Amino acid sequence: MRKVSILIPVHNEEKIIGETLMHLQRYFAHYPFVEVIVGDDGSTDKTAAIIKKYKFVRYVPLKNRGGKPAVLAS
Repeated sequence: MRKVSILIPVHNEEKIIGETLMHLQRYFAHYPFVEVIVGDDGSTDKTAAIIKKYKFVRYVPLKNRGGKPAVLAS
């Protein structure tokens, strides 16, 4: 079966990323072919800690800030 990937680039999104992931988790709970990938473009707040609470998310941290294009390319 093919997968559908949702890629979310983030940078210092601690205020909204938890709610966003919660909604995605509820919406896609019955669709095992959907994967959620969050590319963190060097956040310096609590974004990473919040993302890691969601086990269905594949977390991809980027060390060097490269913006949205860097996240999409990784």
